[in-house]
Amino acid sequence: MVSKKRRFYIAAVTGAQLIGQATIQILIILLIGPGEKTDTFIAAQTIPFILLAVGTASLHSVWYTKLTISNADDNRSQFRRKKSIGYAHSIISALIALILSLISTYFSESFIFTGFSKENIENFKDYSYILSFCTFFGIISAYISITLRSQEFYLLAETPSLVGTVILLIFLSLTLRNEDITMAAWGMLTRSIIIYSIQLFIIDFKKPLIKTSITRKDEWLKMLPITLTTPFYKASPLVDRHFASHTQAGGITDLNIAQTIISSVIAISEKVYITPLIPSFSNLINRKEKRKAYKLYIRSLFIITSGTLIIITALGISFIFIPQLLSDLMNIDQSLTKNLIEIMIILSGFLFASLSGILTNAFFFTIGSNKTPAQIGIIGFLIGIIYKYILFLMFGIKGIALGITLHYMSNFGILFLILRKKLHE
Repeated sequence: MVSKKRRFYIAAVTGAQLIGQATIQILIILLIGPGEKTDTFIAAQTIPFILLAVGTASLHSVWYTKLTISNADDNRSQFRRKKSIGYAHSIISALIALILSLISTYFSESFIFTGFSKENIENFKDYSYILSFCTFFGIISAYISITLRSQEFYLLAETPSLVGTVILLIFLSLTLRNEDITMAAWGMLTRSIIIYSIQLFIIDFKKPLIKTSITRKDEWLKMLPITLTTPFYKASPLVDRHFASHTQAGGITDLNIAQTIISSVIAISEKVYITPLIPSFSNLINRKEKRKAYKLYIRSLFIITSGTLIIITALGISFIFIPQLLSDLMNIDQSLTKNLIEIMIILSGFLFASLSGILTNAFFFTIGSNKTPAQIGIIGFLIGIIYKYILFLMFGIKGIALGITLHYMSNFGILFLILRKKLHE
């Protein structure tokens, strides 16, 4: 288990990194101004970052548990071999994701962002082509982070991202101008390369075993259900931004800011609280102690619920005085701030369901049931499109936020019931 002191340091580094990432988005909006340009740039991040999420989830579902158990066995030569095979997996996965991102970007104008003008579509493609290479380096970096976490080097896993984020903030402050947001895309690619370079410096990787990796059917078959099905429910932001592209200029930007803040809280909570729990789940399941593992799971859900209620309360209180305060200090329109806080309150359900879902998925992965979360994700995604569309027509941007919350809440609810049934059979 990770000590409280180490959790604090992990939280500090992860929090700083994610605050930096949120600041990058806000800095772009402040320097460029919210409107069609920022909407286009945020939309351009969608396809590459969905593929990044798919690649990361697929690698994590197989290699985190495998490397954690191998590390616990204390057979260093076997661990190093598995690490090199996994590294080869990540490189192959990154190449596939890069190709898919470039192809998807080329054909996206006809069926995704139909609310954009022709000029915005062209700009969208230019940004997305650059960001596709972020996906390539990001997937490999994600695997290296998985390797470090499997050895309980949680702090070391997060530090390169913080360094890359700080460098990107400085880069954008010096180079970004109103007439050219392309520098933001190049800056993000530079950040990805810097993170990967730092990781290679701090971790000892032997030559990736590409040929061995290709012939290892067991790992590929375990990754396959996640790889094939995750795109369906990871594509949720694509649906959200498709609807938002039909709202007034700045609609995608408003939704993105709220999602960025909530997603930052999710990422910090996952890395500080949930990820360190996974080895405990793996070891308990490995020792056939399912009852103890389930008790740990329920206790963790209670903590997530309590944390979500605290955040909702804090947002409710901030709604009373923050809009007026920002109006007095920074001359920001109160209606804009109130709208943002309202969207964040609606997305609090997304916060709870996302963290609970991550925890539940981790439990499924440790018991070797990789297909169940993916199958439920597909069903939830398809149903989610219907009620997101209805809620969007009724409430606009806030309807999309409500649809996101309902999508994740329903997925978690079904997964929880299935897991409970499996463990009590």
